[in-house]
Amino acid sequence: MNRIIVIGKRTVDKVKFINNVFQFQDDDEQLESSSQSGVVLSRELSTKYYNIPIQVFIDECDDIRVWINELMDLEMRELRDELQAIVILDIDEDNEYEDEIDKLYDLLSKEHLEKTNHDDIQWDGEVIVINGVDDDNIRECQSMINGIVWREREPLSDTLDKDTTIDTIVNQITTLKSQHRSMTTDEVHQHVTSVVDQLLKQ
Repeated sequence: MNRIIVIGKRTVDKVKFINNVFQFQDDDEQLESSSQSGVVLSRELSTKYYNIPIQVFIDECDDIRVWINELMDLEMRELRDELQAIVILDIDEDNEYEDEIDKLYDLLSKEHLEKTNHDDIQWDGEVIVINGVDDDNIRECQSMINGIVWREREPLSDTLDKDTTIDTIVNQITTLKSQHRSMTTDEVHQHVTSVVDQLLKQ
């Protein structure tokens, strides 16, 4: 199962945000006034070529830097191995944890290499920092999530174009991912949207 974790303060409606990201509506989910820590959601991405099941873990914290350091603890290795996206909803825009994110990314890449023994030395996921819950931030998060090469994909073989193979799609998105950490947020958004639209939603 593909898994992501969404972290933010209790005052942030993380369930509503992630439902908007996945364009999912559920009138029965009334969690705005209570703690959302420990909530687990089942969501799905759908493209022309795949159905991608995703399990979303919700967590809460008062200090994002402390939370990241806790995630890097040895005892959290099993959880880290399962994750392909870490979405940080930082509405207050503290942005005082860039060093921690770099360390976390390096740790995830090291552990990914140990686990897979592949030549690709980078973690196959994303740490996504979002500074709001408006439409622009929802679209930014959607683009980043769509740009991940998910480990479990259910191919829709009857829709595959003869000139477009699965390997081509995966290779091009993987190449884009390896480049994006040196780009600005706007450049990442533009490039990911362009590639994903061309390869998966044409």
